[in-house]
Amino acid sequence: EEERLRGAVDLAGIQADIKTITALGGNALTAVTTVTVQDSGGIRGLLDLPRHMVIGQIKAIIESQHPRAVKIGMVRDAETIRALKHEVIGCPHLVVVPGIVTSHGRRLLDDGAIDALQRDLIPVAELLLIRCNEAELLLHSTIASDDDMLRAARTLQQMGAKAVLLRGGHQVKGRLTALLYGEGLRQFFTSQNTEGWQRHGVGGALSSAIATRLALGDDMATAISRAHDYMHSQVVYAVEGKGQGH
Repeated sequence: EEERLRGAVDLAGIQADIKTITALGGNALTAVTTVTVQDSGGIRGLLDLPRHMVIGQIKAIIESQHPRAVKIGMVRDAETIRALKHEVIGCPHLVVVPGIVTSHGRRLLDDGAIDALQRDLIPVAELLLIRCNEAELLLHSTIASDDDMLRAARTLQQMGAKAVLLRGGHQVKGRLTALLYGEGLRQFFTSQNTEGWQRHGVGGALSSAIATRLALGDDMATAISRAHDYMHSQVVYAVEGKGQGH
């Protein structure tokens, strides 16, 4: 999760998470890991908070509020990732959105952070939400077909995540594909609104929506369906300036 200075229409960061969680009936509790300067075009600058500050925030929230779901966004320090695991391990629902690479292709995590992510967070995630370009980096393979997406999702789940939502496939020109994969789950989603679903911050808002629905008692498939409906109506197909709280 991230705090930032943002442009007029931006879906990323803590303010967007709070808006999404509140709109879906949840109570938002936030911990800042990285201060970022962002606008609708992407991330312009980053400042990682010290590990003790990140973990201190999380300890305070978990010990006093006992959240039913935790979403972990971008964490760029390997030691912070390792410490974070011990704080959230008992949470009933853990959604991990690693933020390895931006939608524009800029890499945000170094090799040490990626190794810690694979070793410490993915194995305890109820849902790993990841874009195809990030999965390609993790798995050292190209994703160019539906079969490639299935193989990638299967491999990611074998790292320990109960379910994987792999998004951002471009197997057909003008169409965007996502795959939900897990035990008893294997569902492809397609959209011709490639621009809307690739807007900066969509993954963060979607993951916050899913975590909220899990906290409210939905099973995984229902949580994703309801989160998708929210994103569809309030974000992806929303008229700019409406449904965004600006």
